Amino acid sequence: MFSFLGKLLKRLIFALGLSSLIGVVGMLVIFFALRSEAPKTELPGSFVLTLNAGNGISPLPADPLLSQLMPDEAALDLYSTLEALKHAATDARVKAVFLDLTGSQYDLTMIEEIGGALAALRAAGKPVVAFSETFSEGENSIIPYLAATYSGEIWMQPYGMVALLGVGAEVPFFKDALERLGARFETEHRNEAKTAFNSFTENGFTPAHRAQTEKLLRDVLAVVSPKLTTNRPALPPLESLFAEGFYMGQGAVDKKLVDQLGYIDDVRARLFALYNGGTAPEGAVITADEDWLVSIERYHGGKPESLLKTAYLGEKKDKAEKPAALALVYMNGEIVRDTDGGFGGDEGKITAAQYSEVFADIAADASIKAVVLRIDSPGGGFTASDTLRNAINTLRENHKTIIISMGSVAASGGYMLASAGDKIFALPGTITGSIGVIGGKPVFQDAASKLGVKVERVGTGDLVNMFSPLRSFNDKERAAFRRQVDFSFAAFKEIVAESRGLNPAEVETVSGGHVFFGEEAVRLKLVDALGGLDAAISEAQESSGQPKDQPLEVRLYPQAELPWLAFLQGQFGGLVRATLHAAFGLPYDNSALKAQAAIPAVH
Repeated sequence: MFSFLGKLLKRLIFALGLSSLIGVVGMLVIFFALRSEAPKTELPGSFVLTLNAGNGISPLPADPLLSQLMPDEAALDLYSTLEALKHAATDARVKAVFLDLTGSQYDLTMIEEIGGALAALRAAGKPVVAFSETFSEGENSIIPYLAATYSGEIWMQPYGMVALLGVGAEVPFFKDALERLGARFETEHRNEAKTAFNSFTENGFTPAHRAQTEKLLRDVLAVVSPKLTTNRPALPPLESLFAEGFYMGQGAVDKKLVDQLGYIDDVRARLFALYNGGTAPEGAVITADEDWLVSIERYHGGKPESLLKTAYLGEKKDKAEKPAALALVYMNGEIVRDTDGGFGGDEGKITAAQYSEVFADIAADASIKAVVLRIDSPGGGFTASDTLRNAINTLRENHKTIIISMGSVAASGGYMLASAGDKIFALPGTITGSIGVIGGKPVFQDAASKLGVKVERVGTGDLVNMFSPLRSFNDKERAAFRRQVDFSFAAFKEIVAESRGLNPAEVETVSGGHVFFGEEAVRLKLVDALGGLDAAISEAQESSGQPKDQPLEVRLYPQAELPWLAFLQGQFGGLVRATLHAAFGLPYDNSALKAQAAIPAVH
């Protein structure tokens, strides 16, 4: 026996190298040591639920092993967060909710999603308390302050500050600076509102660029202003608040912006009073580790019954036993054809090659009756966007209902993906559209000349060197490039017209790079209805034909891979992952390993 183990060890050392083997063993030791010390997921009989906005919302589903190992550390995705808050509204154990906004990572549409859930908690009789050390250290704080207004009580430190400075944008233009360096950009765009490269090609706003920027700012204010008025009726008019701008300490209380001044110790004492119906013991120090303060991550890890719909928290099922399901697919970031990073390694990409595999797996799974795509993307490559649009259409051909939920932005290629859905939902603050095409190249010809760089070219074909950054387009090359851009623009408009049932005149009205916020996008038929992720999931449930008393199980895609787990898997194949999943009672499905998801571009 020992002889066999010795030979095996020698082979492993030979195959991996001693340092790699020590690293693998060390990671396993650390993993199991942490596991043995991992916080228990059992919840107390009553508690205050805490939501830390500084952690933000994960753009991808949490790794199931990390969720089991460190439930307090695994950031939740949007669906899991909303489900936990929804469940808390009817959970008698939850006595109050604490929203910690210090260093908030929430953007406008995330606040709209979370804010709706907080409003439902308050309607259910659960007090919601918000706190921030300060809402501003000189910067505009209108967005984090908006998040606070969904609570019943707003706390801030005595020397904290709220800064309501209005809405504005500052756009730098680098054309002259680049020319001093001997560089410039040569671009083609369709049309004037497609301004993604204007910072590099102009010395200032073009009329179309200025008009669109000012319109977006007005639209932001039109979304934020009524929410502030509804959430805090006692506030002075927003215009008057903008006039003074900064509200420090007691001044913020006097203007009804803040309800109480105090430090985190004071807030915890208030939460303790809400928790036990009394007051904190005199002189007691309440820390963040109190058992009655339960993070939303830990709450979700406690697996209340309604949260078991999340597929990766369920038990392993044979394919024949799979219940009818709804696939919720997160698509966040720039759209690209391929990338070396996987889902866990590059959260800022929607990779056509990898997501196409995800959609193929979903299409082949007969238990999945409907698909919700949560899209948050400013666009990307035209080819990659078209590839994914076709993959989405394949889902429909396999009898899947496809509902789109758009996040903060679904523009250009992001909107091309959305247009493939059966129904599109957007939030009032969602940026939609930008149906246009832009492309080009940087040119360093003058810089090369200044540096004494000599360039000689050989080759066949008049256009072979047209994308060289060391010279400008000639007339023939520019004409060829314009044909590419025109072809892509015409194709984009054709795709939108066909998928949205618009005539050419209607498409012309909304194309050319123009962007719209939610309500206007509905009026222009780019979006079907206003609503967040909950509304999209409800629509998918209803459209699937599934009986109302048998709701579809929600399965989250794609499943992120931890870097250390990917390393172990690379060394030992699927053995390590399968063993760890079995040890913790988690499902192991090879399809999860597949779930990872140039010019011109539809930015």
